[in-house]
Amino acid sequence: MTKTTIGVTLSLLAALGGCGEPQAASPRPAPVERAAPAPQLPDLALGFDAANAPEIAAAQAQLKAEPDHPQSYVALATAFLRAARSEGGANRAYARDVIEVGLARTTDAPRLRLLAAMLLLDDHRFEQVIAAANELAVDLPYDPTPRLLVGDASLELGRYEAAEKAYEAAIDLRPDLRSYNRIGYMRWLYGDFDGAVEALEYALDAGSARDPESMAWCFTDLGAMYLRRGEAVPAKKAAARALELVPDYAPALVLAGRAAAEVGDLAGGRELLARAAERSASAETILRIVELDRAMEDTAQARSGLHDALAMAEHDPRPVAHFLARRGEQPMYALQLAEQELEARQNIWSWDTLALASVRAGDTKRARDAIDKARSLGTQDAELTLHAALVEMSEGDTNSARAHLEEAVAARPNVDPVLVAEIRGQLGAS
Repeated sequence: MTKTTIGVTLSLLAALGGCGEPQAASPRPAPVERAAPAPQLPDLALGFDAANAPEIAAAQAQLKAEPDHPQSYVALATAFLRAARSEGGANRAYARDVIEVGLARTTDAPRLRLLAAMLLLDDHRFEQVIAAANELAVDLPYDPTPRLLVGDASLELGRYEAAEKAYEAAIDLRPDLRSYNRIGYMRWLYGDFDGAVEALEYALDAGSARDPESMAWCFTDLGAMYLRRGEAVPAKKAAARALELVPDYAPALVLAGRAAAEVGDLAGGRELLARAAERSASAETILRIVELDRAMEDTAQARSGLHDALAMAEHDPRPVAHFLARRGEQPMYALQLAEQELEARQNIWSWDTLALASVRAGDTKRARDAIDKARSLGTQDAELTLHAALVEMSEGDTNSARAHLEEAVAARPNVDPVLVAEIRGQLGAS
């Protein structure tokens, strides 16, 4: 498998040799073969100050001691990718530096190629992820990770049967935290909440204290499922467990902030979300803060936050499109962003966003098609139900809109109060 197959940009130095055409007056002497100079070390990653990051520091030392050993690059790239999931920031850039140089310096490094495929997943190059992971499954026949990557990429592309098949193949190889976690998410998508919780409990039982970040991620997923049902108390407990495992873990701070806001603690929720944004800024987190600032009538902060989120729209379009469409703001721009998102991903959340944006742009027929796709799996989610009510209201089907509105509020009393008030007002006026 060539390195270009997995889409990693490599800085390879060409071998030196003779160049140019031979002179007519005399034959050119045979070229002197010279060895290609070894590629440089990943100076960006090795220059990172790891004084407060012992795992990264240890991996840096290992790479300096063994710069031609593939595992040295795997260890350091893995350390940065772990940090990226909990902190964001420039950690992915450091990981990319390690992977590119490592692939250039070493041969027969399937686990390094595996990390390169993970970066492709972060870059939303899902078709390339599937191609790379399928090749890696041949090289690593007993490792479930390539199958998990196929599943994750297929999930983003809306190929749910393919994702489920890949996850089942992974769990057959090794029933560990990662595979159980994904099986749990699939069950939740298909409307089986109890089955999802059971699978996540298996995942946590299979976890290890040596890998607290993965367990924290699993607790966060579990809490998010509870929160989508409006069950803030178990969501808060799950966030607390995650934060015990990894203090200031950004995904868990987001969950804790959302859970606090769900029960009316807007200021406390904002504080937690702001801490998360300091650790790992994303358009979605910033827009959650904007929602709370608006609810607390802090218009200056809300305006500033929206400005920051809009600046991220090109690289992260869905959260911005979703926010604008829910609030009926900048409808044509929201539709443009929703269409951009759908080019990269065709999962139910992308279709949901397109449904909202199409309603606001006045394209009722397109909104109907999109919301049907968004709800096609039977996912039990109050927001999806509420958005169906909005589409039905735009179609003039007030009876269905009213029924879905009440269903959403019954499932989750605090679901999107602003949109609920808008729909109630229009239904009352109809």
